[in-house]
Amino acid sequence: MIQDKILIKNGWIVDGTGVAPYRGDILLADGNIAAITRTGSSVGECGEGGCQLADMSAVPAIDEVPAMSGEPVINEVAVINAAGRLVTPGFVDIHRHLDYAVLKAGFGAAELAQGITTAVSGSCGLTPFPLRKETGEELANLLSPCLGARVRPELFAHYHDYAAYLKTAPLPLNIGNLIGSGAVRIAVKGFAKTRFTARELDAACGLVDEAMDAGALGLSMGLMYLPEYYSTKVELTAVARAAARRSGVLTCHIRGEGDSLVTSVAEVIDIAKAAEIPLQISHFKSCGARNWHREIYRAMEQIERERDKGMDIHVDFYPYTGGATTLMSLIPPAFQRPSAAAMWAYLASPEAPAALELALAKEHPGWDNYLASLGMERILITQTLLAENQQYIGKTLADIRQTGRSPYEFICSLLASEQGKVGIIVMSMAPEDVDAVARLPYSFVISDALYGEGGAAHPRLYAAFSKILRDFVAERQILSLPEAIKKMSAMPAEKLRLKNRGMIREGCVGDLNIFDLAQIEDCADFRQSGLLSKGMGQVLIGGKTVWKDQQLSAGSQGSFIDGKKYSK
Repeated sequence: MIQDKILIKNGWIVDGTGVAPYRGDILLADGNIAAITRTGSSVGECGEGGCQLADMSAVPAIDEVPAMSGEPVINEVAVINAAGRLVTPGFVDIHRHLDYAVLKAGFGAAELAQGITTAVSGSCGLTPFPLRKETGEELANLLSPCLGARVRPELFAHYHDYAAYLKTAPLPLNIGNLIGSGAVRIAVKGFAKTRFTARELDAACGLVDEAMDAGALGLSMGLMYLPEYYSTKVELTAVARAAARRSGVLTCHIRGEGDSLVTSVAEVIDIAKAAEIPLQISHFKSCGARNWHREIYRAMEQIERERDKGMDIHVDFYPYTGGATTLMSLIPPAFQRPSAAAMWAYLASPEAPAALELALAKEHPGWDNYLASLGMERILITQTLLAENQQYIGKTLADIRQTGRSPYEFICSLLASEQGKVGIIVMSMAPEDVDAVARLPYSFVISDALYGEGGAAHPRLYAAFSKILRDFVAERQILSLPEAIKKMSAMPAEKLRLKNRGMIREGCVGDLNIFDLAQIEDCADFRQSGLLSKGMGQVLIGGKTVWKDQQLSAGSQGSFIDGKKYSK
């Protein structure tokens, strides 16, 4: 017998739409949801205070029957007894920097352990494609703190090379991609500060066209990163318009998330409106103590004005008050040199530390100075590659200063020796601001997972979705259970036009999670960041169990998410 049908019985179904959980059965056939039968009433109390699920324990279990392939079988249908547990859509994370990680051994456990069945890479303008030989090494250095060490560069000359590989590769979960406008700029004109010529802009738009035709889901921007920082609103609009023509979405790491938050949000709204493209503001937050409890609300007001006018604009967030980025992001654009080699040489020079200190004492319009707004005690070194620099991992810039060493000399020498490949965590947000963003009806959850090597990863790689369930739902009740599941499934799927994912509906793909909310643990934190989440009892992709009892169980059932299949 070929096992192509699964019946999930007696679970509390949280379908991703935001409605109250109800008791029911789900029949999967050939990898899709074939039928849903309601077998009990909905939970009575589901609101801002959460859902009362104590009566789940009263659901009777089915009779035990002989097992086949690890599951009982009744009339040639494999049966999963979900009594006393929740059944939700598989979670959709549209912001993970997994471009290289998906090509490496061991990928998938960190994602499936927290219920992520679909993930999208290519955020913040930081993609390894398109790749030009002349700037390939510089691009790899730029990407390293976020993506890790480069592998298989032959796959990245064009997006279609990468997509073609993923279509046939064994994938532990479903993978989609964005094309990064920062990488596009580097492919066209390297790291130059100058504006695009007409010919260069045409070439940039052509590269976006090519990626969209090969299945990219949209365009990402990372306006705080060099050299994309130098792009003008006119140039960015033209590139975004190329993605819009093929029904893509625009995701933006805005230019500034601190002092310039409001103007930076206004900039990407203008770009999206002019390009006529749906907008997603990435990791929406307000950084720096002097901006807490104020600027995020001003930014919300302008977003809501545009939403009231009918603009398709959403934001996303991760459930932590510390963010991760690169040490290079602390360097003012005016301090930069025209090439990476020139930059490393200058940073290693005797005059660089004093010049950097002077540069950081000045205002730089359109650029957020995190050293000034946060302070050195809130900036933590998390990633270096050289053995002699591993001693600094876990130390703040304030720790360095307390040894009597100039932090500016330290920054210059560390960046020069590592050629920029240094990761940091910035403790930049107020908890109340994060909670306020979480409650927005137009916000949803991401991880912004970084896969840099040679240090301690941000815990969001391993635990962002589990932390939502444990902290924001079960303990503090910032979100009700249906709200949280919607923000982790249907909302991100809908934003990317993935019409058959993110909900428990007949005809949708059978990507499902089965778990007991009380058992969910987000084990990773800032002290021990590399721990897998616990409690995700069973994860199915395409109707096949891929995660059970804290381990991979069925090999590679994921697939490449081809944006062309979801175009309007």
